[in-house]
Amino acid sequence: MMSIASPEMSRVWPTPTRLSPFNGAQSGNLKWKFDTGHRVEASPAIGPDGTIYIGGGHNLYALNPDGTIKWTYEGTKNVASSPTIAADGMVYLGSCDCNLHAFNPDGTEAWNFATDDIIISRPALGPDGTIYFGSRDRKLYALAPDGTKRWCYATERWVDAGPVVAPDGTIYVGSKDKQLYAINPDGSLKWDYEAGGKVWAAGVIGADGTVYVGTTDGKLHAVNPDGTAKWVYSAGGEIKSAPAIGPDGRIYIGSADKKVHGVNPDDGKLKFLYYTKGIVMSKPALSADGTLYVGSADNKLHASDAKGNEKWTFETGGKVDSSPAIGADGTIYVGSFDSHLYAIGE
Repeated sequence: MMSIASPEMSRVWPTPTRLSPFNGAQSGNLKWKFDTGHRVEASPAIGPDGTIYIGGGHNLYALNPDGTIKWTYEGTKNVASSPTIAADGMVYLGSCDCNLHAFNPDGTEAWNFATDDIIISRPALGPDGTIYFGSRDRKLYALAPDGTKRWCYATERWVDAGPVVAPDGTIYVGSKDKQLYAINPDGSLKWDYEAGGKVWAAGVIGADGTVYVGTTDGKLHAVNPDGTAKWVYSAGGEIKSAPAIGPDGRIYIGSADKKVHGVNPDDGKLKFLYYTKGIVMSKPALSADGTLYVGSADNKLHASDAKGNEKWTFETGGKVDSSPAIGADGTIYVGSFDSHLYAIGE
């Protein structure tokens, strides 16, 4: 399990591996729901003070833990990207208005940075505060904390996947040109890896530096830090989900075959299957006790134990492509195409 630097950062979601230091809800009881007025494609984020952030329609909402509105940013185009929250409470969000927006914790806009196409990619933060994100203008960008461009790296197709940053500063990002790129902190190419399918979503980095990423040809790739293949696992359908790492190091990922697959990190052998009744584009989330939470196109949020046994489900009025977030008190937050953000807990 990846260590988390401070109590404040332990509350921030998502964590780098989508593994929470806290136990999640053990039952699927509704605490509250918030109507955004538009289908919720994006995934919620949680700030260091417990504020929940979610995009819906053209807006970004900051909600208090009881579901009341703290502030709202009213944009001009759809928000399909998920926000990223820094330890100091700054909020970074891509938008279909082609800009990356930076907001102060009180909701005022600190700055925005324009690209040449829409931004679906979720931003990632480097240890020095650099903000990394992709755009459909086919580039990966690196911005200073004040919003000025440090560099950009051009790929051959859209960069919708969110980048991830390794402890040594290497940035890993996939593109719809079917490549996984390793970029040095100065913006130069370290290596690229032929993935064979489009990289739709972000990867994760294991404790040993292995990079795990899914592709639309139904493969989960484990790539060594030098860019060579460690192993490749084949699921039964295309993968548009991102992987998560469980407490025991197992790699979990959803697929269009309506299942969540859990594989051994050492050899890529299947160790876990959880069945839903819909395509799984939602990124799994893991709690400290090994409970897996994931959304599905069957309109449900699912909770499973580490053996693949259903613990509970929560039904919404639309498909759940949004990825669940785990709060410090165990509350699970997830969006649905029925326009609501749900808070589920004890």
